[in-house]
Amino acid sequence: MTALVSIIMPCFNARKTIVSSLKSIQAQTFKDFECIIIDDHSTDNTLDLIDKIINRDKRFKIIKL
Repeated sequence: MTALVSIIMPCFNARKTIVSSLKSIQAQTFKDFECIIIDDHSTDNTLDLIDKIINRDKRFKIIKL
């Protein structure tokens, strides 16, 4: 049995770095993970960028505060 790893990633107005951060997580050799992204009322297009990733990869989830 493989252990599931949970990655908790807070973000706020992270449009400049969020895509490269999420792609870096996707590129890891360990594939049995979930990434929970917690957005604290971003006012830029961070959520739009996150939505593009989580629509293609169900290991990523978003919590909007």
